[in-house]
Amino acid sequence: MLSCFWFLSKRISPLQVSLRCMCGGSALRRRWAPGRPPDPLLVAPSRPLAAAASSRDPPRSTTSRSRVRQNFHPDSEAAINRQINLELYASYVYLSMAYYFSRDDVALNNFARYFLRQAREETEHAEKLMRLQ
Repeated sequence: MLSCFWFLSKRISPLQVSLRCMCGGSALRRRWAPGRPPDPLLVAPSRPLAAAASSRDPPRSTTSRSRVRQNFHPDSEAAINRQINLELYASYVYLSMAYYFSRDDVALNNFARYFLRQAREETEHAEKLMRLQ
């Protein structure tokens, strides 16, 4: 999931993504006709998120690292991220199975409750790993 986001963030600018999501492909030409100013709701913010922080925050240098993770080995972080993704994937699979068994034409409520409980447990595991990180 994160690698897909990284790939897309390198290939597509945030302005293109927000415009495609909000307008669809053809509405873009009609709203941004030559000579007409763009709609302010469709324009992505010009400041990066780091610059949008409060002015009371002390300025950070671009080379400073997070104090929380400065001694955290990159391989360990990658392994934890993979485990979080696996836990969330298992949770989604259990959740889909729970919804399948709770359908009216299947109606196996005890199976549905079991898989729902398993989905919650996997989600809790992922949340614990996220807190660790």
